Amino acid sequence: MTNQLQGTSLAIYNELKKRSIPVVGHKSGGVSCIAFRYAGRMRFIMGSLPDMSNGTGRSISDNKELTDKLLVQSGEFDQWLAPSMVVGDAAAAEQFLKEQGVVVVKPIDAAHGDGVTTNIRHIDELQQAVKRAQQYARKEGVLLQRYIEGNDYRLIVIDGEVVAAIQRCPAEVWGDGVHTIRELIDRDNATNPRRGQLPHEKSMNLIDLEAVRAFLSDAELRCIPPDGARVQVTGVANISSGGYAIECLNEIPDEVKRMAVQVTEYFGLFICGVDIMAPDNFRGAKLIEINASPGLMPYYDPLVGMPANVPAVYVDKLLAAYKRAAS
Repeated sequence: MTNQLQGTSLAIYNELKKRSIPVVGHKSGGVSCIAFRYAGRMRFIMGSLPDMSNGTGRSISDNKELTDKLLVQSGEFDQWLAPSMVVGDAAAAEQFLKEQGVVVVKPIDAAHGDGVTTNIRHIDELQQAVKRAQQYARKEGVLLQRYIEGNDYRLIVIDGEVVAAIQRCPAEVWGDGVHTIRELIDRDNATNPRRGQLPHEKSMNLIDLEAVRAFLSDAELRCIPPDGARVQVTGVANISSGGYAIECLNEIPDEVKRMAVQVTEYFGLFICGVDIMAPDNFRGAKLIEINASPGLMPYYDPLVGMPANVPAVYVDKLLAAYKRAAS
């Protein structure tokens, strides 16, 4: 069964096996499930989402609009929330852009950065971004958020503790004065040992060519950058699109960590990926979205910083929680 698993699911499976726990893994319709018996009953994990997480909370987290509304309604997170709205027509989207100046467009219910366009300043960019987001959305309407200048951070909360954090950086290539940007991308995808050929197989994915085309024009892709020039090739700082990670747990302020834990507990989640945008000093940091089944692979081998075996921490904390619940 293990040959069906990959990435986070396979890492969790292997950590359970290391602890001499009989476990089976299944994959169906693109969804991975791990099943094992522990503390007197069957246990199930889908991705990194365990049966210890509140099912309703997980469903809420999949819906960006509902998540935002509930966070606003709570009154507990006002300082952390960026202005946002769901729009279903062009006029409303254009009015929001006019009010906010610079925006981000997202599908309401997609993940992994799919269909996300950032740093939108003009009507024509907005129109293209809305069309792209709609291609990935299962529900009508798209989510618009004010664009927050700064770095993209992902915090991993497990059982009430922030156990890992990375700064996520957009995919990039380095010029050699000979090859075009498109050729540099193809070469990096083919030769970079950090990139897995399968999604989340390693610490970095292949550079997503669709994300590249959403960020760079054909003319830009044909350009030959100077030797040593750094070229950002995607607009979204997402590992799934080919970006990379910088480990930064010790740089995250305590108040940001407390917020991440509070959000996770608010939705009743055992594990949560909490995404924020913030400048280097973290002043004015904003909560962007949450993920109830975050990937755990980028922490193994960050491009910069100390590696962390987050799947091992996850399994230790999960087994301890099962024991507490059974006692």
